[in-house]
Amino acid sequence: MVKFWQHKMTVVEADGNHVEPFVVDDIDIYSGESYSVLLKADQKPASYWISVGVRGRHPKTVPALAILSYGNGTAAPPPLQ
Repeated sequence: MVKFWQHKMTVVEADGNHVEPFVVDDIDIYSGESYSVLLKADQKPASYWISVGVRGRHPKTVPALAILSYGNGTAAPPPLQ
């Protein structure tokens, strides 16, 4: 699952095909799939966590984390999974 904390994503393409745009809070992407999403940086300028969870693997697999930063904000503590 991919989640941009405090941001919504608008899905515009799935596996190379345009789709009627729809808004999601997070998205599951399985092996071999691809999606194009639009992310609007519409929150107060800060740093926000992006998390990518792994499903179908060992239950204690740690999620990947990244930071989306705009403005001069600082990151909050890592999100709990």
